Amino acid sequence: MDILFFRIRRSVSRRLTPPRIFILSFALVILVGAILLRLPLAVSRAPLSFVDALFSSASAVCVTGLAVIDIGKDLSFAGQILTLVLFQIGGLGIITFPSRDGRSCRARSSTRRGATSS
Repeated sequence: MDILFFRIRRSVSRRLTPPRIFILSFALVILVGAILLRLPLAVSRAPLSFVDALFSSASAVCVTGLAVIDIGKDLSFAGQILTLVLFQIGGLGIITFPSRDGRSCRARSSTRRGATSS
């Protein structure tokens, strides 16, 4: 059983490269945000369609600021706070991930230089 788990884990870790992790994490946050925006707690008027909730969530996470709904009127206070949280998560992801990836690229290049200069 442990061998099977180890093989599955190794296979998944080979396929989950840093760019794939970045894209999947954004997709997951967008999907969870859309589901939360569909909850009755998040809306003040009629329920949002899934497409409107998905677009609003994607727009917030990708920090574009586009909206197909009037966020001030159509969303409750909880929905507005959720939108702000999605903006923050998206902004932090956009800033944090490249700096993390840049450090790993520098580490790889410095080890390569050390190997070639010897």
